[in-house]
Amino acid sequence: MTAEVDVWKLVGARLLMVVPLLWCVATGTFALVELAPGEPMDLWVDEHTTPELRAALVDKYCLDCPVHERYVAMMSRLVVLDFGRSMSVGRRDRPVVELIEEALPQT
Repeated sequence: MTAEVDVWKLVGARLLMVVPLLWCVATGTFALVELAPGEPMDLWVDEHTTPELRAALVDKYCLDCPVHERYVAMMSRLVVLDFGRSMSVGRRDRPVVELIEEALPQT
């Protein structure tokens, strides 16, 4: 009986360690993207993109908001497992959760 309790304590402790780890990974990723040179919009559009479309994309992804507001918005979406939409060329505008669900059985 005590071995079973010890196992559950170990599992609980490991699960509690996941929370700060995920927070560190998410915060680090956000910081790296923010500190990268240039604007994120430069990766998504080219010189043929109209200023109206560029402005709509900036508004859609809140790129004109302050950094702290974008961080809070990102973390609040992550808490409810909303990972947004893919910006990858072959999978553009598909929910990231769908892409994870497709790849998960293969791992």
